[in-house]
Amino acid sequence: MNKCGDTHVSAVTLFDLPVEDVIFQHIFPLLPIQTLFHARCVCRQFQQIVQYFFTVARTLNIARIGGKVTERAFHILTDESSNLVNVNLRNAKDWLQDSLLMPVLKNNQRIESLDLTNCTSLSNTSLQVLVTHCVGLKSLVLRDCVWLDPDGVTVIGLYSNQLEKIDMSGCWNVNDEALVVLVKGCPRLLSIELMKIYGLTDTSMSILCQSCPKLVHLNVQGCWRITDDSIRFLAEYGKNLKTLHIRDCTHVTETVLTKLRQNGVKMDRLAPPSADGRMDKGRDVPETRQVFAVTGPVSSMCQLWTSPHDYHGSPSSGCTKLVCCWDVLLFWISPPEL
Repeated sequence: MNKCGDTHVSAVTLFDLPVEDVIFQHIFPLLPIQTLFHARCVCRQFQQIVQYFFTVARTLNIARIGGKVTERAFHILTDESSNLVNVNLRNAKDWLQDSLLMPVLKNNQRIESLDLTNCTSLSNTSLQVLVTHCVGLKSLVLRDCVWLDPDGVTVIGLYSNQLEKIDMSGCWNVNDEALVVLVKGCPRLLSIELMKIYGLTDTSMSILCQSCPKLVHLNVQGCWRITDDSIRFLAEYGKNLKTLHIRDCTHVTETVLTKLRQNGVKMDRLAPPSADGRMDKGRDVPETRQVFAVTGPVSSMCQLWTSPHDYHGSPSSGCTKLVCCWDVLLFWISPPEL
């Protein structure tokens, strides 16, 4: 306090805040990585704080800027890190290679979640390092990693017995034999994404259903070799299943899907209307009123909709009202009663 009685309050800067308890917990995690790199250029003290944050960080997420990150920037982010638990490197397809990723995996053996979506320049070598060093891995996303082959999948099955989520969508080199090894070695799997893996058949699917009793989510969209036999196994063993994505599986019929719908399983395929015009329970679309207009020959039928959703039933099923206006027939299908 000065002679006039005024109280002087010294200016408080960012550096006066507790680094680990405030800055690292409540400020830096909210900033984009680009902003942190800009902060490094402000002064030497800022550079040291940001670099220390990269060293102790438990999360690394470059998904939004994966295509813009350089090798030098990745070295700054990871060279001194040893505490990473969640790592998202999505879309690092042009620059991320085994030589850059493997040291990170070796130095951060507590990684539980790794997303390598669309990282097309890697190989099975990185997977081998991952599964042998990060034994607590629970979530692995390899979507659109076209380099993934049966050998890589086999390695995952042999070492990652703690795995709860696996996404291999678009990895078309995966085959039945590799998937069998994976599901037998990872009985804790809760979520499996196998979309557009065209080589999968009922052989691997039947073993998957029996080996993963805790399975909650399964995506086999576009796996056109799968038939009703696989779904029968799923209905028998998948007691915990909540969602099933099975669109474009042309050999799977509604006959076997009915039991899953009755068990409350949500699907990406509409249930057909029953004989009384009501949609089966378990469908995943909102109520709607549909109108069919037939002018002239039946072959020239057109459909008028009050909802953008597709309809897979026949126009004559579930009709509750028929209006004839000369050569125009209108079929009104009432909203379902659930």
